[in-house]
Amino acid sequence: MRNINAYLIVIMTLIINISAYAQETPLSALKKTIANISVSKGMENASFGICVLNANTGEIVAQHDMNRSLVTASTMKIITTTSALALLGEDFRYKTILEYDGEIENGVLIGNLYIKGSGDPSLGSDRFGAANRMDAVLKKWGEALQKAGIQQIKGKIIGDASLFSSQNVPDNWSWQDLGNYYGAGPMGLCINENQYEIHLRTGDKEGDPVSLLYWDKNVRNLQFVNELTTGEPHSGDNSFIYGAPYTYLRYIRGTLPPNQDDFVIKGSIPDPESYCAEMFCDKLAEMGIPTTSGFGGMAQERMAGNSHAENRTALYTHTSPPLKDLVYWTNLRSINLFAECMLSTIGLAKKGIASTKAGLEAVQSYWADRGIPMEGMFLTDGSGLSPNNSATAYQMALLLKKVQADKTYPAFFNSLPIAGQTGTLAGMCEGTAAEGNIHAKSGYMTRVRTYAGYVSTKSGKKLCFAVFANNYHDKAKDMKVRLEEVMVKMAEL
Repeated sequence: MRNINAYLIVIMTLIINISAYAQETPLSALKKTIANISVSKGMENASFGICVLNANTGEIVAQHDMNRSLVTASTMKIITTTSALALLGEDFRYKTILEYDGEIENGVLIGNLYIKGSGDPSLGSDRFGAANRMDAVLKKWGEALQKAGIQQIKGKIIGDASLFSSQNVPDNWSWQDLGNYYGAGPMGLCINENQYEIHLRTGDKEGDPVSLLYWDKNVRNLQFVNELTTGEPHSGDNSFIYGAPYTYLRYIRGTLPPNQDDFVIKGSIPDPESYCAEMFCDKLAEMGIPTTSGFGGMAQERMAGNSHAENRTALYTHTSPPLKDLVYWTNLRSINLFAECMLSTIGLAKKGIASTKAGLEAVQSYWADRGIPMEGMFLTDGSGLSPNNSATAYQMALLLKKVQADKTYPAFFNSLPIAGQTGTLAGMCEGTAAEGNIHAKSGYMTRVRTYAGYVSTKSGKKLCFAVFANNYHDKAKDMKVRLEEVMVKMAEL
């Protein structure tokens, strides 16, 4: 009898398990996946928050620790770009103005020529077509001088970035980031995304020295201390450029993969306003318009004690692409510079001061007025490069729900990478229900991986979601796979 009872228990257990498996729904599968991640190996000391909302009703579909404040990484750009579209307008355009003091006499400008910036991060960028590339822009400026009858400049060409704060990197950015292209901070006058290229040759085996071949010689006065070595096969780019704004000494450290004849890394230009003036000076010389006193930046001029006339005559105005186009590239390629310039521009528009601090105050007030609970949201920049940014998964998901009512929502939605197709999500969720149905911003830094956006489900529903993982033990690629599984399960609902 005892053996029969034991067999019956086993059979009943199997029946229950089979029945439970057969009755598993897409929603229970999503919740199970979330629960498994939260207790999986590598998450023992981690923080993990997720919130999935019905995009129409705001109903919570699934969640785990959704009110925990966690580091956002680049999903912070969602807050910045939606704020910029709403507060500045999707058709807002930056203006860069050529101005002069003094007089034009017999084809000679007796005075200085100024390039007055308004914080346009797209100036000279090659993302917006041939007419916006640096050489084309400088040529157009030169043609404007020729049209005005200027054949010579007896004075300086001065880059003027003074509309923005002189602090051109936000507080709390890492020293390891500042010299790299993604650490280029917001300036009143930007050019070529404030970056330059360095070309290198690596050795045959791990530990071999790396040779510095050449760099953009237009960024004059740069000095490099090259401490790079060759890394393991397939190790990727693990190099970092160290250097402060306005200083030209750069240390290059870390490793690069072996057997690379021309490996390119990118750095941040130390002084973009001076660089812009320098490039224009060179272009004018090429066009036969000499400048007698060279070039400089307004910051350099002030340090030298040189004063300049406030009343200047406008000669030519360069207009940027519309803000919606800048937002598109900001989110698709996660461009920190674009986000930071937008944030300072918000500060100027709403607080009268073009700075990170003023921009953040305006953004926080805007979302508080729209009903986002602000407790637990700590913002320190516009791009997410600072590890001090944090928000809850619920706050981010709720924000995504609210922006659907905005007239600028299509511009924002179209800027988000698409799983398996575009941008930073191009290699994710391929061949699954999530491919083409997840529109989301990604974020990544050391021990931080985040995603936030929208899901179109199999059943025809639309969801808003945010998922933040901080301080996990696993490799970044393993965490990416886990969160990818969550996105697939959401799409299968």
